[in-house]
Amino acid sequence: GASLAIMAVGMDHTAIWSPYNHITVRELGPDGHQKPVSTPANNIGTVQDPPFYKVQVNHDFYMWNGSIDWRRYKEPTRYLLKPTESSVVSLLNLAEAYILPHLIRPDAKEVLVVGSGGGIDVETALLYGAERVDAVEIDPVIIRLGHQYNASQSYKDPRVSIHNTDARAFFKQTDKSYDMVVFGLLDSQSVFSQMSNIRLDGYVYTEESFREAFSLLRERGLLSISFYSAGQLWLLDRLVTMVRSSTHTVPLVYTRPTGQVTILAGNGFVPQGPSHLVNYRRIEWGPSGTPEATDDWPYLYLRKRFIPSDYLVNVGALLIISLIFVFLSSDSKRKGIDLHFFFLGAGFLLLETKSITTISLYFGTTWFVSMVVILGVLIMVLLANLVASRLKRFSLVLYLPLIASIGFLYFYPTQNVLAWPFLSRLIYSLIIIPLPIFFAGLIFSSTFRESQNPSFSFGSNLLGATVGGFAEYLGMITGMKALLLVVLVFYLASFLVRLRVSPGPT
Repeated sequence: GASLAIMAVGMDHTAIWSPYNHITVRELGPDGHQKPVSTPANNIGTVQDPPFYKVQVNHDFYMWNGSIDWRRYKEPTRYLLKPTESSVVSLLNLAEAYILPHLIRPDAKEVLVVGSGGGIDVETALLYGAERVDAVEIDPVIIRLGHQYNASQSYKDPRVSIHNTDARAFFKQTDKSYDMVVFGLLDSQSVFSQMSNIRLDGYVYTEESFREAFSLLRERGLLSISFYSAGQLWLLDRLVTMVRSSTHTVPLVYTRPTGQVTILAGNGFVPQGPSHLVNYRRIEWGPSGTPEATDDWPYLYLRKRFIPSDYLVNVGALLIISLIFVFLSSDSKRKGIDLHFFFLGAGFLLLETKSITTISLYFGTTWFVSMVVILGVLIMVLLANLVASRLKRFSLVLYLPLIASIGFLYFYPTQNVLAWPFLSRLIYSLIIIPLPIFFAGLIFSSTFRESQNPSFSFGSNLLGATVGGFAEYLGMITGMKALLLVVLVFYLASFLVRLRVSPGPT
């Protein structure tokens, strides 16, 4: 009862939960005072001097919701936003980031906005003459807040089409072309899943993603990528290098002292711009060797291929605790680990976590991917148990289709699947990707039935699953595809251990 009372006191009753984030909205008053709100101001679409709203995700600033149309303000040059008591942002400073690509490439009639958020990028495109805008936003609650709190009401404009999907999924599915593709200030604030260390926007900021976006441009179209680099020069270098590699152009680069970066690449023309705007300054930037983020290594925020020390400390501590638990829970006659079941567990969980990152490329990093992976695993485990119940005894031959199915996943090109229709990709994700789990399940069920000490074998399997889950972090060094080789090593180790005690195939 006391715990519930404490939670109730600390609860923000204006908070909203989306499929990905905890979201709060605060209205900024003219004196800088902020108040949490659950409804927008009256007549927000027409009122003079409309309020701005600060949207927070997981208690951190995420985006503004408001209008940058100067006609809506009595004194636009004097309109100030005060996100904190010690900071002031003018309407001009805020608008500059959104206006910049339209100054470089004016009169864009067809515009795609990736990560459209509350709709300010969309409003800007409309203000500069766009006749059609496709707005792509993965979070449905962020879209709803844009409908409610954006004074421009840009999402309700008939020229705007809203697509509640992942950017990569949209790139593959659309058959449209554009005069401008704008990447908004994307930042997921969170990882995609508790079973994967990939962030929600991990596959949006990769070389392949930029290449796909650039391919949607018409002749003399412009690709604009905005990002907050927090003053990290290596991150700026990575982004510029990725744009150069994916577009085969030398991009135009603007930065602000506060860390915002805008990178612009033209299709069939070299974008030109002034040396400076209000706060943005044009810089010349030559790549200095920072490794690029790719679909195989989608770790934009890692400076190099390594596992951060805090990850290693936490993983090491949890492994030690797990080992102690297994040792203490084992009976006095059987200390140690059943290596056969240990390696089966490690291969299983690493394959499951790897499947999440693979399928996120096919459908976008949404909750749907986790559902597909879990459903596929459950189907394969169920089928494995049904088939295993009909097997008279275990056979080493079962390892052959297991190894073959892993080899297929390793060698079959991912890009082939991306081009398939939705139903084909779904079937592939439910049957082919988890197929190794079916064969591994046959091995587990048939050998577990023969175990002399089931509790000891099961405990070893759980410990192996812990190791397999942690092994996903190796992808920070090797890349995601190489994790299938680690899965293969785990299962081959299980085979070799079993080979020593098995009488041979029957």
